[in-house]
Amino acid sequence: MKYLSIIIVFFLSQISCFSQKKDSVNHQHLVLKFAPFTYFGTHGAIQFGLETNLTQKMTLGFDFAFGNSDIASYQTGRWGKSYYEGEVSRRYRLDLRWYENPFGSFKFKGNSFWGVELFNRTNTYETPVVVGRGLLPNNRYNYYERTSSEATYQVWGIFGKYGNVQALNSHFSIEYYAGLGVTQRSNSVAPPNVLGEFDRVITNQSNSDFFNIWQFHSSDTFKRVGGDFLLSVKLNYHIF
Repeated sequence: MKYLSIIIVFFLSQISCFSQKKDSVNHQHLVLKFAPFTYFGTHGAIQFGLETNLTQKMTLGFDFAFGNSDIASYQTGRWGKSYYEGEVSRRYRLDLRWYENPFGSFKFKGNSFWGVELFNRTNTYETPVVVGRGLLPNNRYNYYERTSSEATYQVWGIFGKYGNVQALNSHFSIEYYAGLGVTQRSNSVAPPNVLGEFDRVITNQSNSDFFNIWQFHSSDTFKRVGGDFLLSVKLNYHIF
């Protein structure tokens, strides 16, 4: 939550600062955004965002998404549920854009842009682990017990993207964009609450690589770096 608080304070300070400008060239605009397809993606979530202009053609945007098993209750059937019971997903996006035409103007049917996006995703969940109880001299155990531990799956990424905003009327627009970037995906598993002196968690420690980065709900601790891509469609409401 500290990342969310810092970003919100910074974002609002920018709005307050630039909203003092009254001239037509740098008129301040504020756009509310909704990403409908995030609800239907892997680990469905509800995502909203805001975008405001720093100059005539440069903007700053921030999106936040929240998901859990209640929000994505539709994800059942042959593929099973995408969320574990009690699992929570939070996602943050901060992007800087440069538009071809003045931001917020409806004089242009379409307005293309280039952008840079910083992304963070954090999922917390309980994952099943196997604990060896009572270490023996031959590196075996008296018995093995299946239990659970708290795990944190996290993604940090940076992307370059290109897109277009199409005006629908004087208040609504639709935007779409695609991008390429690099992400670091990591998973950390906390030790079980009850772990004796001669008990050990049986798990694998995976090295960094550029493969198999789409791993969710793992009992392994790993850190992986690889290429990634963006595809998004958003519905926008122009507040002012």
